[in-house]
Amino acid sequence: MKNSISLSIIALTVTMFMGISGSSAQKLVMGEKAPDMKVSGWISDRPAESGTAQLVEFFHSSNRQCHNRLPALDALAQKYSGKLTVIIMTKETAETVADILYPGSRSYYAAVDDGRTFGNFGVQYSLSLSAC
Repeated sequence: MKNSISLSIIALTVTMFMGISGSSAQKLVMGEKAPDMKVSGWISDRPAESGTAQLVEFFHSSNRQCHNRLPALDALAQKYSGKLTVIIMTKETAETVADILYPGSRSYYAAVDDGRTFGNFGVQYSLSLSAC
């Protein structure tokens, strides 16, 4: 079952992948309604729709920077608990990223994109592969 959440975004961070390019997605403006976030499932519990500000981090396991940001995102989620909801969004399967995102207790939430959220937010990526 697919879930839909409308978000108010305090910040949109895109630190991912080997290549990022622009898109024709709507322009994000602070204080205005953000694009819908559509998920095929939650890796964590689903956050309550409490009206808190939300920070969405787009994640891919092949990018080391994404791994390195997880402790800082967890710290933000703890520090601003009740005021800020941190959501990690991935296109990968829950089985692929669950152990990476949750090596122990974490204060952020994580979801798997249903194939539309990355595009709704204008996030595109490609992996550059090269021979070693």
